[in-house]
Amino acid sequence: MIRGFFNPSQPPHPYLNVAVYVEGLVPTGAWPFIPFLVDTGAAQTVVHPKDAVRRLGLSVAQLTNRSLWTNVVGNIGVGGAAISFEVPARYAFQSDDGAWRIVEGNLRIAELADNQHLPSLLGWDLLKLFRTEVHGNPQTISLEWL
Repeated sequence: MIRGFFNPSQPPHPYLNVAVYVEGLVPTGAWPFIPFLVDTGAAQTVVHPKDAVRRLGLSVAQLTNRSLWTNVVGNIGVGGAAISFEVPARYAFQSDDGAWRIVEGNLRIAELADNQHLPSLLGWDLLKLFRTEVHGNPQTISLEWL
């Protein structure tokens, strides 16, 4: 079982800490943790600029210069249209017993815009691998591998 948490300053938003490795963007061997908002309405997992800079160590120049990226993609969501940079990534999930499971996939890194306040989102590309349980009282979230 993998357990998340609710952000006490923004209830009732469920989060999950996930270690992420992006070859060529983070130092070799570094797996920074990113607190992802568990978003059942998001098709793809996205790291927004605040976490891209603070946790992945990207620069503002990297988040504003589309020519630096091989795969530039458009996103359309509740908040409108946006641009992201899609890269291969590995995600590491830690269960209650301390075991780790690594999943390969893609990660979208949002282009810097009016989105510095947005949390990074854990979307269906990864959530589909789990049975997810969310409870309101007490506030708990847990994921179990399918």
